[in-house]
Amino acid sequence: MGLRAVIVDDEAPARDELKFLLSDFEEIDIIAEAQDGEEALGISKEQRPDLVFLDIQMPVKTGIEVAEDILEWDWQPLIIFTTAYDEYAIKAFELNAIDYLLKPFTKDRFKRTMERVLKRQGNNNKKDINQRLGQLIATVEASENSIIKIPVHSKKGRIKLLDQDEIIAAYTKNKDICVKTNDDEYRTDANLSDLEERLPNPKFFRVHRSYLANLEEVEEIIPWFKGKYRLIMNDISKLEIPVSRMKVKELKEIMNL
Repeated sequence: MGLRAVIVDDEAPARDELKFLLSDFEEIDIIAEAQDGEEALGISKEQRPDLVFLDIQMPVKTGIEVAEDILEWDWQPLIIFTTAYDEYAIKAFELNAIDYLLKPFTKDRFKRTMERVLKRQGNNNKKDINQRLGQLIATVEASENSIIKIPVHSKKGRIKLLDQDEIIAAYTKNKDICVKTNDDEYRTDANLSDLEERLPNPKFFRVHRSYLANLEEVEEIIPWFKGKYRLIMNDISKLEIPVSRMKVKELKEIMNL
């Protein structure tokens, strides 16, 4: 038996995108749409869906407030939050049994999410859902105003915590991962993929397999040979960062070039 789903988002294009992505999954039957939290609660009480795609940021009643109301019901649908939050701020979602989708949606990420959902089908006892949903709500509320800190090794042998705005770039150097600030360079235990996930995108963009750049700190963009580019960063040393040919088109779109 398939899952009956409700899509909740105040933006019609986002609802349309979810419907398009769900068209690949015969197991999911979309029974209704809602454009705000109050409408979502009314529809869900009446239709009793198995699955709700719930936008976090909505007028009238937020997705978090909707989820808190759902916790009071005698039954709960499986909830997938959709959100434009920075991925690091919601990384803890993956520690819970409830899933999330980060906007803009990607087909691969959506597929992984739906595979998890379908595996959980029929495993929605109230106690388990209450616990998972409560943990998730607490995570969202705690992360709304969180400040991203990146731990690095200082030259005094201590662990220094860098604010994201201090970071000019991160890159590989002599098998280490280094983080560059305006006037210093630090080694970190994180790899570039970790930093790419933790730092907000597209502000921090993986311009090359060995470089992650803070695009707000780019001073110049220089065309290079064979369709490549180089970035001159706005730090004391005027750090130069290569842009791989595969990343040029995406960089131009981000920078409106």
